[in-house]
This record gives sequence, structure tokens and C-alpha cells, in this order.
Amino acid sequence: MSYYTCMADKLRSGDFSLCDIASCAQSHWSEIEEVISSVVGQEESERIRERIRVLAEVKGRCSPGSEDLNLLSLMVETFLGGLGLSSIDRDVAARLEELCSLFAENNVLTEGRARLWRRVVAEIKERLSKGLVVFDGDGATPLLAVGADDLPWALGYVWPLFVEQVRGKGVDAVVDEALSAIHAGRGVELAGPPGTGKLALMYQILVDLSKDGFTLYAGQQDAAGVLHGKKVVFTPGGYTVVPAGWSGGVTRVDVEGRLTLGELEEVARRLASWDGVSLSDRDLSELARLSMGRPAFVELAMAYVSLCRLKGLSCELPRSIEDAKAKLREITPREVLDKLAIPASLGFRCFPSPLIEPDENEEAFVDRLLLRYDALSLYSWRSGVSREVFRRVALSPPNVHESVFASESPFHAAWSTVMGAKGAARYIALTALDMVPDEASFQALEAVAVLSPGTLSKLLKDATAFRLEVLARFAENAGSLAVAEELVSKAVGILSALEAEELRSEREALSLKLAELQVSRLLPELALKTLSGVKPLDEEAEYSISRLQGIAYLNLGQYDEAEKSILEAMRYASGKGLKQDHYYLRILLADAVAGKGRIEEAREKLDEVVKELTREDCGLAGLLFEAAIRQKQLKGKLNYAVCAALTRCGYPDLAGTYGCFS
Repeated sequence: MSYYTCMADKLRSGDFSLCDIASCAQSHWSEIEEVISSVVGQEESERIRERIRVLAEVKGRCSPGSEDLNLLSLMVETFLGGLGLSSIDRDVAARLEELCSLFAENNVLTEGRARLWRRVVAEIKERLSKGLVVFDGDGATPLLAVGADDLPWALGYVWPLFVEQVRGKGVDAVVDEALSAIHAGRGVELAGPPGTGKLALMYQILVDLSKDGFTLYAGQQDAAGVLHGKKVVFTPGGYTVVPAGWSGGVTRVDVEGRLTLGELEEVARRLASWDGVSLSDRDLSELARLSMGRPAFVELAMAYVSLCRLKGLSCELPRSIEDAKAKLREITPREVLDKLAIPASLGFRCFPSPLIEPDENEEAFVDRLLLRYDALSLYSWRSGVSREVFRRVALSPPNVHESVFASESPFHAAWSTVMGAKGAARYIALTALDMVPDEASFQALEAVAVLSPGTLSKLLKDATAFRLEVLARFAENAGSLAVAEELVSKAVGILSALEAEELRSEREALSLKLAELQVSRLLPELALKTLSGVKPLDEEAEYSISRLQGIAYLNLGQYDEAEKSILEAMRYASGKGLKQDHYYLRILLADAVAGKGRIEEAREKLDEVVKELTREDCGLAGLLFEAAIRQKQLKGKLNYAVCAALTRCGYPDLAGTYGCFS
């Protein structure tokens, strides 16, 4: 029995006593301890636990004082935060309503908390009456904006983290062909047999798109239709990239035989250097010739030669890919073959490093066969072809998802696992929900939300909007914005379906939160769509709409609309004395003005903001840095008053980034 089942049973009981709440809390303290600690702190949590133990031992009538009532209200609130409607009925809802009145009458609940309780009870009653106990909501937008530096793990091609990529006539021709198609509004799909370098070429296409000013998104290519402007969506682990607004046209680019002998020889040279293997120019040329245009052959051959040197053997170069596969399998120790069989059975090149744990005498072999990137806690096969060398078709690896939570980087581990192990998303999500609010759980869920949208929503199909909102706050604090978007989107859907007037203000507030998350995820198109459906109930909501619209329009390059919205927001911020917001909006206004080509006016606005912020308190140092960076870009020189202010405020890192110590 869980804490939530225990509470539901006690609340519907005819002889319910307030100390029954303490009894459930004491019996299931390990289940709720982390939640309580995250709210009140570890020291206060220990004090609460001791007092709960005393209350749980009370026999007969329970009449707690105001302090104990406050503790019990916190226990009930914890129950509300994890509530699944499938475990309750109208009797439980009625009891919760009684408790709300009791705690309010005893001045235990603040006005805000009482309003929250009434809202949760109202939702429960509405959903029970309308048969909406289970609600199937949408998932997060299946896109993740990534920078060029993030491409290796997002794409699943980590060689660039170890070896500089080769560029020559062959590579450039493929890249140019792909870029031309993207500029023409068509998608690009790289085609060719295994081992022809499709993933490496896709990486270089994406790098060039980034240099050309395109924003890169990893995710489902169908989602590109909601985007506008210079943006592309690529498929993680795949060979497809499509532009914003894509309607289905694809140009297939055959990459077989496109790399020149010179490029392949340079690939061999760089891999030999990285492997610490000395090969003659003649051998390097021979490798390029034998490759038949396939860089995967070079990678396999270099791995084989490296193992030969490790064993102190003098080996001849393989003559073909099949020969290289056979030689590599033959020279690899049996115990290493067995350990590599599990990750080889997955469908993705990268996988979490805890998935294999080589013994001390196996590490040298594993590190020559795989690429290990400790910063992300990832292993990767050198190529898709090398993975096939160790694959066993009959192998079905159990509990692969467990390696995600043993990883130093659960997000990257989950990303690779969801891509590579069919059905892993659900198991990762189930495990992560049991670990909430541990930050690692939300890191793992972030990958699930992007790569398997809707998985999390299905597992929370009977959750209240309040529970979803609580989880979303934890997710946002952990930096897992896709998770937060999915949860808030589902909560908005629930409240919209109920159409209850008493839940209207919460629905509008959550819609604003959804738009804010979409802006933060670089999805301004969706944010504007969300905002178009919000009906503001007061001036504060109108301000939030104007501010978010201004940011969204800026991101879309719609500078006239951005300027208008930002000016509207500035009037409210100034009138209400919102100093930080006002400065932030003034910086955004300078961006909008500069975007419209009024550069001198933008300089003047930034000069004013920077001058004022250098004299303000240090709590605004972040805004000073943001304004100063823009000022430097427009004027081409440092402002030493900024350096002095950032240093005085104790931000040498910001001062260094600004260029003060150059």
C-alpha cells in the first residue's frame, strides 16, 4: 500500500480521525520524505517526522493544536500533489472539502493555500461528475533546439569530440547539394549502403547550416511544419533533415563513392594518430584504396590494427569490410565479445557507459573498439558497421533502461537509450516517476518527452491538474523544459475540458505558463498560438501576454510587432515599479529597434541602459552583462565602466566573457 492509497482509504472511512493522516505519513515516510524536504528543508523535515510519529501514536479522539494542524495540512497537501483520481471517489472529495474548511477556520491555511485547496477539490468533483477521471492529453512538442556543440550526442555521432572532421571536394559537394535543397524548401535524405559515411556527412551538413544562421532542432521531422524562418529539424541517429514549413518534398542524395581517395587517406591518417598507431604513407594510401569509398572500412581496419599492436602482433591490413569484420571478431577476446553483445543489439550507435562494465584486463580492448566520452557518460561504436560485428540477433537485453539511472548524465543516457531500445521510453518514465523529485529523474524524462511524446502523459492519465503543475515546477527547476511543457499542456487540456468558471483563472494562468515554456524552448510560433487563446482576467495577465508576445516576435524576426508588444509591456512594468522587468524590456526594445535597421537609435537606448545599470545594485549584474554585450556588438569596443561594475559585484566570469581581461 502506498501513502496515497493509505490516505484515500482513511479519508473515506466513517470513523476518520485527524491523526489518521499522521498514521499514513509515519507508515510511508520514506515515500514522501524527499517531497517534504524539498518544501521545508532537511532539518525541518526531521522535526516534522518526529512530531508526526507522536501524533500517529495518539489513541482515540485526536485534537491537535494549531501547530500540529499545520503539519497535518502539509501532509494532506502532499497527498493532493501526488493524487491519482482513479483511487478516489465522491466520499474522499467530500472529506477533502471538510478538511479545507476545518484548516481555514483554524487559520492554518493562508488565503492562497485555501484557494488552492478549493481549486483542487473543485476539479476533483467536476471530473468525477463528468466522467473525466482519465484524461489523455497531448505530449510535448517533439523538438529540442540544439547548438552546433551539441550535435555529436544529439545526432548520435561522437567522432567530432575526438577527431577533427575531414573536408575536401567530395564532402563539400555533398554538403553543397544538401544546402541547396534546404534553401529551396525541400528536405534532404542521405542514401547509400552501410559504411558510406552518411552520419558523418549529416553532421557536416548540420554544422554548415548552423554557420549559415539556421537554428537546429532534433526531433520528429513532421513537427517542422509548425516552424518558420531559418530553422531545420534533423532525425537523431538518422540521415534526414528538413526545413521549417516543410510540406513533404525530399531530395535524396546518394553518398556512395562521394569521398575522394585523398579524403579517405586523411581519414585514415587522423584515426591512426588518434589510435596512437604509426602507419607508413604507403599503408595509409592502401587503406584508402581498399576502402572502396567507405570510411567505415577505414574505421574497422584501424580498430583491428590497434588491437594487433595491443597484443604485440604484426598483422596485415584487411582487404575488405567483410574481411575486417571477421578479423576484428577473431582478435577480440571472448569475454569482451560477450559484453559488447548487449549494446550491439541496440539500434543506436551511442549507449550509456554503465551498460557495460569491463574488468581491468578488458578495458584496453573496449577502449580500442569503442569511443568513450566520460563527460556525457556515453560509449559509442566507431561506426554502424562496427556495431554489426558484435551483434547477436537472438540476444534480448533485459532492463537496459536501468543503466540510465546509473549514469553520470541521465539525460544523455536516456537520449541514447530511447533511440536505441524499443519500448525503453516507458520503462525509463516509470522508474523516473518513482524517483521524483530527484533531479536525475527529470533529466531522464526530458529525453522521453522529446523522443517519445505522450509517454509521460499516458502514465499520468488520472493525475489532477494540480499534480501536473507541481511536477512541472520540479521539472522546470531541473532545467527539463520539454517535460514541463508536456505536463502544463496536459493540465491546460484538463481544465479546458471541464469548462468550470471557478477554474477559469487557473486555466488562463497555466496557459500563460505554457506559452512561457514554449518561448524558452525556442518555439515562438507555438507560444503565439497559445497566447492567442488566452483571455486575460486582469492587467497583470495582459502584461504577461504583451511581454511574451514581444519575445516571441523578436525570435521570429517580426520586429514591428515585437516593438509594439514590448512598449505595451514597458508601460505596465514602469507603472508598477518592476525595475528588473523594465530594464529587461528596454534591452529587448533595443533588439527590436536594431532589427528594424535603426542602429543608431539602438545604440543610444543601450548606452542609456548600460549607464544606469552600472550604478544599480549588484542584483541586476546579469542584465548589465546582457545589455553590455549588445552594446559591444553595435559599437565594436569595450565599456570599461561595465568591467568595473561586474568586478565590483563579484562576477569575474561575466567580466571575462565580456572581454575585460583580454
